[in-house]
Amino acid sequence: MPPLPATAPKISAVAPVFTALGDETRLHIVGRLSREGPLSISRLTDGTRISRQAITKHLRVLSNAGLVHGKREGRERLWNIRAGQLDEVRQYLNEISAQWDDALARLQTLVETPVLQDVMAPDLAVLFCGSAVGAASARRGTYYAEPGNAFWKALFESGLTPRQLQPEEYEQLLEYRMGLTDLAKHISGNDSMLADEHFDRDALSAKILDYKPRIVAFTAKRPAREFLGREVAYGLQGEMVGDSRLFVLPSPSGNARRYWTLGPWRQLATLVRGG
Repeated sequence: MPPLPATAPKISAVAPVFTALGDETRLHIVGRLSREGPLSISRLTDGTRISRQAITKHLRVLSNAGLVHGKREGRERLWNIRAGQLDEVRQYLNEISAQWDDALARLQTLVETPVLQDVMAPDLAVLFCGSAVGAASARRGTYYAEPGNAFWKALFESGLTPRQLQPEEYEQLLEYRMGLTDLAKHISGNDSMLADEHFDRDALSAKILDYKPRIVAFTAKRPAREFLGREVAYGLQGEMVGDSRLFVLPSPSGNARRYWTLGPWRQLATLVRGG
């Protein structure tokens, strides 16, 4: 947390106040003095089981902290609140509160900002959806940039793009009426790091209904399973979201190489060309 502004009371000035108020009886005394004005020790003991001697000790602690002061009037000493000291405490707490509000606002911005922005436009031929951006892709600020990831090569070899794009050219997919998103937008890493709370199914459904891609192609079984809530096979699925068809592709990740086959990618390209 950053330091308090120079105008804020120093902690050494307010620490004794917090110490003095860390007692239920003393809080009760401060509350009564705040509500009822100057009171004598006799009045402060009324309705309580606390002795005059105990009240006197508590008032001494509060007085040493600058919270109360006593003034003799006739045969009695009346005790009252020192408003200035409480104002300093209030100012200190307001500064702390403002810092926490600022820290929470920064955290909220961080949490609500996606790792990578979607690449989307209305009426795409294909919207590709992965589980989450990989760690290497997050560092490079681009999609499918992990070493050994075959995504861009698969697009070219299946005929979905006329040349093999580089990961940094990911926004050019829009020129071929294709887009990119992930089911988990606010975390990066491999599938083993992802939990149910990371997946925003409602957000993906809303994007599909808003942008109306002809086909939503999941780039692995994991995001398809998480979205549909069932086991899936490669290829076209029976469900639709609005007018959008759903398709499951083998993962292009290098970690899933033993399951790799280009066949479903070519089937997707045929489906796209067939309209």
